[in-house]
Amino acid sequence: MIQIKIPNDLRVDCATQLLSDGAMTWWETIQLRRAIETLSWDNLKTEFENQYYSKYHRKMKEHKFFALRQEGMLISTRVQTVIS
Repeated sequence: MIQIKIPNDLRVDCATQLLSDGAMTWWETIQLRRAIETLSWDNLKTEFENQYYSKYHRKMKEHKFFALRQEGMLISTRVQTVIS
C-alpha cells in the first residue's frame, strides 16, 4: 500500500477488497468483533499477521536474515545465491 501511495484512511478498504474465501470470513469476524471502532491500517496489519503469519514463521525469517549477514557475503550476492 505504501509503494502505490494509497492514503492511510483508504488502505484498509483497499486491502480488504482483495480478500477471498477464508480470509474474507476472517475479515468479517474481525469487523464484528471490533464493530464499535474504526480499524486502522496498523491494526489490520497486526490482526492479519497474528492470523496468517505466526511467530514461528517470523522467527524463522529473522534467523535467515541474520544468517545472511553472518556468512560474510554481501546481501545482494547472497540473495542471488538463494534465488538461483
